[in-house]
Amino acid sequence: MRADPPQMEGKSVLPVSRGFRARVDTLAKLRDLLPRVCENLSLARAHIVLDQIRGLLVSGGEHRVLFVTASPIDDVGRPVAAAVVIHSAIDQVDAHRIDTATLVCAGGLGGDWQGGIEPVASALAEKLDQALCDRGVRYVQWASDDISLPENRLLSEWCRGLGFMPLSTLDYLTGSSSNEDVHPNRRGDELLVCEPLAWDDSDEFGAFASLADRTYRETLDCPLLSEHRTAVQTLRGYQSAVAFEPNWWFRVIEKQSRRTIGCLVLARHRGGDQRRQGGPVDNVAAENVAPENVAEIVYMGLVPKARRRGLGRELLRHAMQVARRGDCSRIILAVDRRNHPAKSIYQHAGFHHVLSETVWFKPLTGKATIDQVVGQQSA
Repeated sequence: MRADPPQMEGKSVLPVSRGFRARVDTLAKLRDLLPRVCENLSLARAHIVLDQIRGLLVSGGEHRVLFVTASPIDDVGRPVAAAVVIHSAIDQVDAHRIDTATLVCAGGLGGDWQGGIEPVASALAEKLDQALCDRGVRYVQWASDDISLPENRLLSEWCRGLGFMPLSTLDYLTGSSSNEDVHPNRRGDELLVCEPLAWDDSDEFGAFASLADRTYRETLDCPLLSEHRTAVQTLRGYQSAVAFEPNWWFRVIEKQSRRTIGCLVLARHRGGDQRRQGGPVDNVAAENVAPENVAEIVYMGLVPKARRRGLGRELLRHAMQVARRGDCSRIILAVDRRNHPAKSIYQHAGFHHVLSETVWFKPLTGKATIDQVVGQQSA
């Protein structure tokens, strides 16, 4: 695990003229190679990755871990690159939950990549894509160290070499749920009403997804995501998380007009719960506030006509109330670094920065889709 850019002195030089072959490897091999898999990660990211993998291996979730290695064709017993992916468990009730996977880490296992990483990255990506498609995965996401930092230049090359496109850089924030000094509770003068989602109504989820889709319009939070994932797919991902709290999904209604103008989704990370998801938010919770319960603002969105009216602060106040009533003293959230209006609201409410990461994505629907994304970003 690195604290500084990796030093090349003393490392073997890997000739890129040599061909590479990738394969799905064993979990026993993963255990052996895990220190080398994590050696080029920042300390914070390595902690997250180790926690994710360890959590699944010790809780019976081995079937959700996919480990792919790449070796020189003439030395197949010497892996020089690897990737670790976690995919959703097959849900017997709802097949919508199994089409997304998370690449937790990928890259070289030491060595000096003087000639470039393209040949080995290509072999690794081909085997990885094939294995994930065979498992019903159609979309892969990857949260890496912040690539805006100069020490992560090689990481950026690996991400792109594996066919991933940058989605956004997220800042993770945490704050107290009881900071009413920032935005006092104006009893009798609330502007918004938050109505819980009625899960027993078969039409309710579809209506909520349609509402969420309206809030995605002209959004500053990962705007590219809505071009490749429907609201239903995104919400199903929230629903399948370990911290899913069904009573904390709300339809946001403007009190005076009674118009539905947004949605609020929170999750609950229970203190001492060993079934932690192991993602960045979970680790923020664990490192900053464990063993207390922690609320996560998973999504908070308003339709375009309801924005720039001060309602975001009011909605955050409702989220803080929900957290307190749920015995959560702290709140955690992730926000797009470019979403300055939202960051201003959170900072005004006393939230502070704890971690940043770059989010990547890769649709497994064919090369044309990826080329379209490249064209959009170049335009």
